Amino acid sequence: MSQTISRIVLCIAIALVACTYIVSAAPIADSQLEAGSSFANTRINILKKKHNDEEEEEEESDAATTTTGRYNRKHSKTTTTESSEPTSTKTSKKKKNSTSTTTEATPTSETTKKSASSSSSSGSYSGDGTYYDVGLGSCGWTNSDSEMIVALNHVQMENGANSNNNPNCGKKIAVSGPKGTVTVKIVDTCPGCDSGSVDLSPAAFEKIADLSQGRVPVTWDFV
Repeated sequence: MSQTISRIVLCIAIALVACTYIVSAAPIADSQLEAGSSFANTRINILKKKHNDEEEEEEESDAATTTTGRYNRKHSKTTTTESSEPTSTKTSKKKKNSTSTTTEATPTSETTKKSASSSSSSGSYSGDGTYYDVGLGSCGWTNSDSEMIVALNHVQMENGANSNNNPNCGKKIAVSGPKGTVTVKIVDTCPGCDSGSVDLSPAAFEKIADLSQGRVPVTWDFV
């Protein structure tokens, strides 16, 4: 019985000691908890501030990048515009020069045409003009002294095997002499006449000179 009581007393004493210890230790734990909570809040505030600073730096960096990009695009556009304008001006000058060249080439073309025209109209022949007694000619036709006919020099008449088929037969030439000009038809060949000379009928000779002259310088051409 006494042992039981002793044990009960001992348990009570232990319980009292334990309660005392717990009560005395509780303020220390609360203090440490409050200290730990304060430290955690401080750490959280520091992290938040750091995070906010980083976000502000990123926003400033983005703003700077955007501004730089806009400036670069504007500068690039300005450069392109400045580059294209001289090109257009240069092209315009080339077209203008080309037009001038064409304009200058036109008189040359006209001059060439005039030269060709002058060359084709300057094909007159020259030689002596005489007259003869007309009869049967090398072309196969019989004519009279009163007709306006001519015998062409043998060099330019160029008779073939059959002189009647000569393509010059029947052609007309205009002969000019001291007194004037007469148009005559080729009907014969003059064997003794030099190149450029013609032998006219008496009637035709009188149109360019007097019969008494017998021989006169003449010029002529085909008509």
